[in-house]
Amino acid sequence: MAIKRMKTLQILCLIGIVLSLPYSVAATERLEAVSPARCMPAVEDFSYMWWAHGLRGRSPEGRRVRCIRTGRYGLAFDVESVELLHLGPIATRRTYGQALTESNEAVFDLPPARLDLQIEQAGTVYRCTGSAVRRQGTPAARLIESGRFVQRCDIVGLEFADDRGTRLNTTGRLEIVAWPDRLALLLEVEPAEDWNQATATIRLTYDGREISAVTPSLPGDAWKAGQKRSATIILCEHKGTVPFSLRENRDSPQVVPGRLRLSTPPQEIAPVEVTAGADARNVTYDPLRGCFRVDLDRIVPQGEHNDALERVKLTLSNPGPNQQIVRLALEKTRGGFAVRGISPITGLSPMLRDAAGHPLGIPVQISKNWHTKRDLHLPYHGVWFHGYTLLRLPPRSRTECEFTLAYAHWGGVPAVSHAQLCLIGWGSNQRWEQSAIGSWGESICYEPDQGQVGGTVLDTRPLMVWAMKQDRPRKWGWTNNVGGADFLVYYDADGKKQSNARMRAMHRRIGPNLTEVTYAGQSADGKIDLQATVGIARSDDVLRGLYRFRYDVRRTVEFSRLVLFQAGGDHYSYTGERKFARGNEQGLIEQWETQWGGNRYKTPPTECTGRIPWFSMHEAVSRDPSPAGAWANRGIILRHWDARLGGKPAPPYAAERGAKVRGTDTSLIDVLPPPGLSRLEPGDYVEAEVVHLVVPQRAADYYGPNENLRAALAQHADTWKMVYREAIGNDLHVTARNGRVLRRYSIVVEVDKSQSADFTVAGGIGHVPITLEGLTRHNGYALAEIRDGRPHVVDQSVHGHDFWQTDYDPATGRFSRTYNVSLDGPGDRRRQVRFVFR
Repeated sequence: MAIKRMKTLQILCLIGIVLSLPYSVAATERLEAVSPARCMPAVEDFSYMWWAHGLRGRSPEGRRVRCIRTGRYGLAFDVESVELLHLGPIATRRTYGQALTESNEAVFDLPPARLDLQIEQAGTVYRCTGSAVRRQGTPAARLIESGRFVQRCDIVGLEFADDRGTRLNTTGRLEIVAWPDRLALLLEVEPAEDWNQATATIRLTYDGREISAVTPSLPGDAWKAGQKRSATIILCEHKGTVPFSLRENRDSPQVVPGRLRLSTPPQEIAPVEVTAGADARNVTYDPLRGCFRVDLDRIVPQGEHNDALERVKLTLSNPGPNQQIVRLALEKTRGGFAVRGISPITGLSPMLRDAAGHPLGIPVQISKNWHTKRDLHLPYHGVWFHGYTLLRLPPRSRTECEFTLAYAHWGGVPAVSHAQLCLIGWGSNQRWEQSAIGSWGESICYEPDQGQVGGTVLDTRPLMVWAMKQDRPRKWGWTNNVGGADFLVYYDADGKKQSNARMRAMHRRIGPNLTEVTYAGQSADGKIDLQATVGIARSDDVLRGLYRFRYDVRRTVEFSRLVLFQAGGDHYSYTGERKFARGNEQGLIEQWETQWGGNRYKTPPTECTGRIPWFSMHEAVSRDPSPAGAWANRGIILRHWDARLGGKPAPPYAAERGAKVRGTDTSLIDVLPPPGLSRLEPGDYVEAEVVHLVVPQRAADYYGPNENLRAALAQHADTWKMVYREAIGNDLHVTARNGRVLRRYSIVVEVDKSQSADFTVAGGIGHVPITLEGLTRHNGYALAEIRDGRPHVVDQSVHGHDFWQTDYDPATGRFSRTYNVSLDGPGDRRRQVRFVFR
C-alpha cells in the first residue's frame, strides 16, 4: 500500500493565524538511503527542568524559581510573579551527565530578560500581576512533561489588572515548551464574559530587542466568554537549518541575534518529510511543540496479551543541503490502546529499531498520564502517552526505522520501563516518576522534589502476586502498595528538615531490560550534594530496586538527626512488619519483634558488620482494615559501602525507628552514621549500593513462572530467609579473560579493543542484568553461554530481536547492550557460567 505523503504543514504563526505552507520534496530516488544509526542525537541534545531552591524553597529575595537548561540555552522564571528572570544561550559545552550536577549559576549568570503579558479590552490595558492559584503551599506552575528531550510546564491562574489595580475577570495561562534547540512561550486567555475588540499580547525583551505576538482581532470581532485564544513566541537555533526567503510582511518580527534566535514559522520549518506505517498513519506538525506528531492509535498489535508488540515503520526524508533536526512526538490517547487483559499504559516500553529489528539506542522519552478529572477546562488531564525523540538527518538523505512499543513482555520476560507520569487530574502537579515491571500497574514511584509527602521513594508494589481490591484471586493487575523508602534525611542543629533542592532527573536508561535514572541536587541549605541512581531490571520473580547513592559534604554540617538510607519513610509507609531481622553473608545475627510508633528509635544504633549486611522486614500487615489481594514483605541489602564521616572512615549503623506515618503506627529501618556523631566536615562523603527487595508473603500468592522462587517460598515464606536468599544468591563474582569488569551487580563489562568480552559469573538467582559497554555500533553482536566447551547463543526472542536493550551515549559516541540472563541453578545451587560476547 502506498505511503501517504504530507503535502503541507499547518503551522501557527506568531499572531495566531493558521497558515498552510506548501513545499517541494525531492524525489526519493535522489536521496541517499542512510542507516538510522547515522541519525543519532548529539552531545547537546538534552534538557533539564528543576526548582532552583527546591519545591518549597525560595531565593534570598523571596522568589520561587523554576529553571530550564538544555544543551544550548537556559532560562529562569519566577512562577508567582510570572517574571522571566534570565534567558540566553549557554556557551560552555556540557554533556548530559555534566549538566546534571551544575550549580544554579549556569542559568542565573545568563543575561536578564523580561516577559510582559497584557490584555487590552475596551481601551484599557491590563497587565499580568502574577498567579493567584495555590494548592497546599505549592506553586501554580504545573509540570506537564519532562524527560531527556522535552520540558513542558505552565503557570495557571494568571491575574490581570490596570494601572489603578482594577482586576479583569478572566482566566490566563502561560505555557513553556522547551526542546534542546527550541523554546516556545504561549499565552492563553479565556474571558469570563463577552469582550469586543479585545487583544492579548505576549512581549519578550531579550538581548536588547523587543518582540511581541498578539492574538488576532478583526473588525466587529466578539471574544465570547469561555472562548480561548492564544499568542505564541518561538525561539530556536538556526545553525544547520534550511533558510527560507520571507515575503514582505510587516507583522514579521525581527530576528534576535545570537545562537538562540526568534523565528517566524516559515523560517523554522525545513522541508523534512515524515511518514508512518503502511496504512498511511496520520502525521501532522504541531507548531507549539515544534515536532511531527505521529498518531499511534488503533494499531493492531503483533502477538497477544503479555507478548503484544506494536510496530510502525517510519520514513524520514531530508532533501535539503544541510543536516536537519527532526523532532517526533509518537502519541496514543485513551482509545488507542488495543491490548486487553493488562494495564497497558502503566508499563509500556517505546524504542526505535532499524529495519532488521535491532534496537538503535536512540532515546525515546516517556511522558504519560492516566489521571482524569471531570473538568473540560483542565488542559492535559486524561489518558495519553507521548514518546518524544530527536534524530539528526544528514543532508539529501532518507532513512527508515521502526517504532516499537512493548508492553508487559520483552522477549517473553516481564519488561521494565521508567517514565515521567503527569499528575494533572490527580493533584500536586509536580514531578512524579514511575517505574514498572510488566504492564500490571506501578512497581516503584519516585518524587525527588518530595512534593506531596516529603519522601523520595513512594508507591512500591510486589511482582506477580494476586491483584489488590479483588474478592477473588486475579492475575495481571495492580498489586498492593507496601512503600516507601528514602535517601538523605537531614535535620539541622535546630531540628529543621533540610529538604531536597535543585533536583534534576537524568534518564540514562529507561528500559525494557534495565532502567537507570539519576536524581541529583543538594540539601536546601546547600551544604550537602546528593545523587541517587535508581533502577529495576527485567525479571520474572521478585521486585528489586537497584539504588546507588552518593552524598558529598561541601560545608560544615551540624545535625540533630541524619539518616543515610531509610526503608519505610518518615512521611510515607503503607505497611507495617511485626518482625525485623539483620544479618550478613554468614546468616542471621539477630531477630526481634518490632515496636511501632512513638517517632523515636526503639533499638540502639548497631554496626552493620560483614561483607553483605542485610535487613529483613517480615510478617507484614496491611494498614487497610479489610485488605484484598496479596500482601508482601520487604528487605534491604547493602552491596557496597564506602564513607568518611566526621573526617574518619565510617561503617554503616542501623536501628529500628518507631514512627507514626500518615496517622498510623509502624516501624522503619534507618541506616545511620556512627553513634555520637553530630557534625560533618567538608570532604566527608557516603557512597553506597542498596537493593530494595519486595517479596511475596506466601507461596500461594505468587503466580509467576519462576520455580526456584516458588520452592523457596514454600519453605521459607514470611521469614528472614527470603532476604538472606537474595543477599547470598546474587552475591556475584565476576571475572574477565577479555574485557574489563566495571560493576558486579548489576553486571557491567567493558569490551576490549576487538569489541569482544569473555567473562565468567559465579552465583546469581533470577534474571541477572548484564550490560556490555564500549560498543562502536548498534548491531552485529551476540552473547553466548559456554556449555560443554561450546558456545550457545542467548536467544530469548518471541517476535525477532526483541530481548536485548541498546543505549547510545553521545558523549562517547559508543553504544551499550543489556541482556537479562537467568542464572538460576537447580534448587538455588550456585552455578558458574562463562559468557562470550563478540
